[in-house]
Amino acid sequence: MSIPRVVESALSVHRELGPGMHRSLYVVCLAHEMARAGLRFARDVPIPISFRGLAIDPFVVEFVVEEAVLVQVLAVESIRPSHQAQLGALLRHSGLRAGLLLNFHAPVLKQGIRKRVLKPEDFM
Repeated sequence: MSIPRVVESALSVHRELGPGMHRSLYVVCLAHEMARAGLRFARDVPIPISFRGLAIDPFVVEFVVEEAVLVQVLAVESIRPSHQAQLGALLRHSGLRAGLLLNFHAPVLKQGIRKRVLKPEDFM
């Protein structure tokens, strides 16, 4: 699975830049590192959202890696339950099973990583 390679790319970016930069800078640098690592990914991926047949404007996520892992990049004081809930909802709407939250504002990036893997019953 590509999660360890995504995390290693993120750790590389965080080691060099550290916390405190704007989220968009981390997104650009993470894309560069993942490309260097040979990961296939799509950037700014629209996730369609619908409600009872009503199509709503899609939510755009930073990355979908190897057509399997949804990646959201944060640069916030701390990961909140709402961030984790949003990741779960986006996974369900995307049909993907695995997702990562990467909070580059964390002093040590390992403290700012949350992984979520949905079970088949989570899609019901």
